[in-house]
Amino acid sequence: MFELSPHIDKNEIFLVNLSEIKGRLDPHPYHSERINTFKKLASLQNLQKLKKVVISKKTQTNNISQDDICIGLENIERNTGICIPTKEKKDINSENIFNKGHILFSKLRPYLNKIYLAEFDGLCSTEFHIFTSKLVNPEYLTIYVRSDLIVSQTKHLTAGNALPRLQTEDIDNLHIPILAEEKQQQIIDLYERNRSKRSFGTSKTESRKNDIRRLMESIKKTFEDIKNTIIYIRNLSKSVIANYEIAIIDIKAFI
Repeated sequence: MFELSPHIDKNEIFLVNLSEIKGRLDPHPYHSERINTFKKLASLQNLQKLKKVVISKKTQTNNISQDDICIGLENIERNTGICIPTKEKKDINSENIFNKGHILFSKLRPYLNKIYLAEFDGLCSTEFHIFTSKLVNPEYLTIYVRSDLIVSQTKHLTAGNALPRLQTEDIDNLHIPILAEEKQQQIIDLYERNRSKRSFGTSKTESRKNDIRRLMESIKKTFEDIKNTIIYIRNLSKSVIANYEIAIIDIKAFI
């Protein structure tokens, strides 16, 4: 029987029974944060794997026109899922097709939490896993897969050091609680209210920033005006002194 010293950080070194190991021989999936998340989920009823809740959509195209809206990971804001499309198109060979209502789930660096509920039809990076909900409200599903309950799992499931990615299988096996429709709507409404408050707070912050910026510009201009006035007075003084000296010379010439 092996035991770890009480002085060891159990987030870095921990023991796992051989019978608990499933799939790849990798310590990361057994991290305490992920295990604790499973314990929290165990109290919920009617859990289903994601692959039972959604329909995966994967259609690639090489036919990309200037009119197509193409989005990459850089266009999705982390944690909020806000999409900010850009007009510039990179030199790309193929993209995935998505439609309005599809959920785009980033496979690359999942700790960045870039998940987008599509508001339009377009093309996206192949780094997105695309699916549409068939059992629950897509807004509720998007909120849930963007929550800490998912991120605390996915960030310990990546493979690859330089470009850590999730395997499609690991995404498909994430557990989703199937709630009653009214509960789903309550979560959506609560989320929207909180987001509105954050947006209002952000707008107020931006307004204060703009006020401060205008004040600083005004102060800067005032100092520049004072500086220019001082320079003018100095030049004027030099001119007066010079004219006085010339007048003295002229007077001496007549004496």
